[in-house]
Formats: sequence, structure tokens, C-alpha cells
Amino acid sequence: MSYEEKLIRTLIKLIIAGVVATFLVLWGVQLYINRVPAQPIYFKHRHHVTEMHISCFYCHTDVAKGSFAGMPSVQDCMQCHQIVNSSDPLLTGKYALNPRELANVAKLASYWKNHKEIHWARVYKLPQFVHFTHKVHVDFFLQAEKKDPELAALAKKYPASYPCVLCHGNVAEMKVVVPKQGFFWKDIVYGGETPLTTMGHCINCHTQWAGKKFPGGPDAPSLSQMRNCSDCHY
Repeated sequence: MSYEEKLIRTLIKLIIAGVVATFLVLWGVQLYINRVPAQPIYFKHRHHVTEMHISCFYCHTDVAKGSFAGMPSVQDCMQCHQIVNSSDPLLTGKYALNPRELANVAKLASYWKNHKEIHWARVYKLPQFVHFTHKVHVDFFLQAEKKDPELAALAKKYPASYPCVLCHGNVAEMKVVVPKQGFFWKDIVYGGETPLTTMGHCINCHTQWAGKKFPGGPDAPSLSQMRNCSDCHY
């Protein structure tokens, strides 16, 4: 092998090594920046929504009332789990929980017994200069679903999580709820990502529904009706 051939092979190896090293560094940065918030109690949306058919509205009780969806209190959880505990026959067969899940049911019971509040880690957090009201959007899509075949089909497909699925993605099938930022690794590890909650996401939605005329209402505000920044920003 000539000197030139050895040099070319060495350069190729160095380039490959550099690409791999760069990828690993960027991966590590993404893991740090987009690390999944640690929740005090492991909660499996798939079990509650998909298998038990519990509506998102049942736990996030403020979603149709105001700005914030709200998080379930210990009392909310214990409305079911005072009955559905680790020895309950409902948790056998296809609804059987694994040891980790049973341990978290016991942990929930200890919160209740000791009068402790669950400090859930927030996944979604809009900037302070943005105001968003869940009630307005929920009311619109619940009404529009009766008028629009596309939305009606979506509501039929996701009966327990419509219309939340429009903005939050199919949370019912996610192992862990995570914000969508960065690389694809979350989709592999955590079984799905929530869509991006950006200004572009909002504009795309209003662009899609603007001008749609539903017999008897409702009508989505078009972008031409939302040219004032204060419509969405403080």
C-alpha cells in the first residue's frame, strides 16, 4: 500500500470519527436541554385514557373553564384509587399493573394518608408574554365537531381525548409526556412526542380553520381579524 493510500484511509477514518463524535456531543446536549421532567408519581396515560377510557376532562377539570387545564389533586386521584388499589380484581387480566405501577399506586395512597400534595412537574409552559385560554379553544372545537366531518372523525377516533389531541398530540398512547424539541430519540424511548407549541403552530391552526363556515356557527377568527399583537400577547 502506497503512502498516498494510507493517508487517504487515515483521513477517511478521522472524518468518520469526527462525525460520530459530533453526533454524540449534540445528542448529549439535547439530552440535557430537553431532559424529561421527573414526575413525583409515574402516571401512565395509555392505561387511564386508552384502556380505561377516562376522559382528559376528568383529571384536567379546568380545561373547559378558563386559561389553565389544571392538574389532578390527590383527592381527584383517590376518587378511583380508594377502590382501585393493588389488591383490586380490576387490576388483573388485561388491566393488570406491573410492579412499578403498583408501587406508584401505593405511593399515591401514602400521599393521601399523610395529607400531602402532589407537586406535578410542568411539561407545557408558555412564555409569560403569551396569553392562551383553553376554554375558548375547547368550546370552539366541541361545537365545530358537530358541524365538520373531519373533526367528527377525529372525535370518533379519540373519544376520550378529543379535542386535546389537536394541540397535545396523541398523549393517550405516550409512555411519558414530553415536549417536542430536538432529536428523534424521544419518539423511540418515550413512545411519542407532543407537537411543538410555537407561534407558528397557532398560526397554522388559525390559517386552517379561518374562513370555515359551519352552519349555525362557530367561526374561527381569521388572521385578518387577529392582526393586533395584543390578541395573543401581553
